[in-house]
Amino acid sequence: MKTFTSITKTGSGAWTYTWTGTGPYRVAVDQQVLEEMWPLTSYTVNGSDAEEPPVLEVCEQGETLTSEAYPRRPTMQWFGNPRATSYNIYVDAAYWDTVPEDGRGYYQYSGFTDEGDGAEIDATLVQVDANGNESAAVAFQWLSFRYPDAPLVTYTYASVTGTFTSSERA
Repeated sequence: MKTFTSITKTGSGAWTYTWTGTGPYRVAVDQQVLEEMWPLTSYTVNGSDAEEPPVLEVCEQGETLTSEAYPRRPTMQWFGNPRATSYNIYVDAAYWDTVPEDGRGYYQYSGFTDEGDGAEIDATLVQVDANGNESAAVAFQWLSFRYPDAPLVTYTYASVTGTFTSSERA
């Protein structure tokens, strides 16, 4: 799964995503594959929301779509502020990490640990200016869940009777 170097609003509901690497790539929005062999390192999506970009997934050949749109580990995303020098992340009111402002304009942070099913993470993001002053906190809440394991099923077919039977394995 590629990490984007920038996400830029290019029109009303249009967003251009860029990344680095060598293609071709598989490009998907909301787990629907749009391109199987995309050769470039940017892609424009016409979304339905003028304020929030749609979730885009980009995989290199051989990778599979892993539903990163709904990752098991939390991923914070935010737009940068040119007056900030960095962004501090707090978890349960305790300092967790700092992300430097480097002019990208759009940031993703997924440096959290997976606490398992039912775990809640309450994180806050604050901007830090050149004087070390912090802005008001922006809250992010996350509840961990996962898709259940597929059932173990046994299938049998009796060609003599034409009977097909399926049963769950223990």
